[in-house]
Amino acid sequence: TDVKKKQGKLNKYLFTKTDENTFSNLPEKFGSIKKLYSLRISETQALIYLETIAPDSRSLFLADVSFFDILKQLLILYLSKEEEIFKNKEKKKITLPVISGYWNLIKESWPEEYKDYKKVDGWENEIYAKEIEFKKFIAEQIERKIKKKFEEKYNEWKIKFKELNVIFLRDEILVTREIRKLNKPVFDVDIDHEINLIIANTIKNYQINDVKVLVIGTPNWKERITIEKERLLKLKQKKWKRLVKEKKTSGVTLKDVLLDIFVPTYTKQQIDNGQSEEDKKK
Repeated sequence: TDVKKKQGKLNKYLFTKTDENTFSNLPEKFGSIKKLYSLRISETQALIYLETIAPDSRSLFLADVSFFDILKQLLILYLSKEEEIFKNKEKKKITLPVISGYWNLIKESWPEEYKDYKKVDGWENEIYAKEIEFKKFIAEQIERKIKKKFEEKYNEWKIKFKELNVIFLRDEILVTREIRKLNKPVFDVDIDHEINLIIANTIKNYQINDVKVLVIGTPNWKERITIEKERLLKLKQKKWKRLVKEKKTSGVTLKDVLLDIFVPTYTKQQIDNGQSEEDKKK
């Protein structure tokens, strides 16, 4: 039963898109799993260590295999949706996760870049995307993206968060937010609509299937709005109405330009004709 569970995890997380020309030694079949360890080493990377029985091994029992039938392998998974994951290749949209590195440890030594993680027995027993960890990761991504969007738009919107918190719990994404008081808003921005769009894009990009509803409210939850996933994913970007008129930029007008062109020329012509303004008045 334990072997079947491990095999199921491998099939679920490892048989994903990769670049066909990237790993010439990446096996088409990994064989039966004897050991599987995983470790998430950063926000965008996870390591998978595998000990498998060679697919062409004659033995049908894991306990009855020769030393030469055991394959030791290390795989690198990229967890981010859009990254420059392969050297000397242009950015591309990828399906989460993607295999971005592979080593056959029978034929190759442990990669120097990951030498600090060589003691695999101390790794986690679950794959990087175990439910609670993956949901925490998604909540952090959403919160970061919301802050970044409003920071980039601050010069236009003049909106700052006094408090912002995102939680992904069961099948709900919960967002609590409080905005610093705006005396004279420049644009009539629907803050929750902008938050909705960011969350909708995150759900699409990470292909999250277990979200049913989004709830946005104040920190004390006295005020809240709820939006179902189906409606959330149909939302469109809006253009916000400007409330404060743009100040006219200081500088020369068209009239100034014309005067600058013609008046000095006319005065010069007068002088050349021996006529000053005073002579003209006389």
